[in-house]
Amino acid sequence: MSSLYIKLANNLIQEKIVDYLQLYTSINNIGILEDNSVLEKNDLIIVDNVNYNLLSLTELQKANTILINEEEHSCGTFVTINTPFTLDTLLTAINKFIAKQKDNLSIGNFHLQEEVNKGYFVSDNVKIELTAKEYLLLKSLFQAYPNSIDKSTLLITVWNINNEKVETNTIETHISSLRKKLIHLAEQIIISKDSTGYKIDLIV
Repeated sequence: MSSLYIKLANNLIQEKIVDYLQLYTSINNIGILEDNSVLEKNDLIIVDNVNYNLLSLTELQKANTILINEEEHSCGTFVTINTPFTLDTLLTAINKFIAKQKDNLSIGNFHLQEEVNKGYFVSDNVKIELTAKEYLLLKSLFQAYPNSIDKSTLLITVWNINNEKVETNTIETHISSLRKKLIHLAEQIIISKDSTGYKIDLIV
């Protein structure tokens, strides 16, 4: 996680939370959300209902949001913590964000996100749904970047097939499927094949 910003109407509670999080989290940059704060994709915002209404949709889409909830809300994408709450409850929610981000992979402006039985390939303005096997295959390629990964390793990692003598075109089939899904990004990122295996290439 890059940074954590907090903005609550109660300054005393806000200060206590900042002190607590600085002591009990591994986040290096913890500060107050200001009007001129520049938000990044992996930042986390903690706000209450009063300050949530002041945030633009663009800001909410850029960063993850934890809402300290004092009334009913029906819009936005966020984790809700109802009042009254304990600091341990807030810390648990933050740690879930941190753990989820550790599971995500990035190459340049391209990111992978894992969900139950599926995954997503995400760029600045594109989000492409992947099957579970497509996600695992692309994850292996991301982890190997900028190097190639050979067919036998992919069979073990993605399909748990530990036998080089097994004849299968399942890798080629899934690579073909991924290429089709990423076709409109072909000028930026491609899946190529060389003498040792498959790899991710970024087009500069």
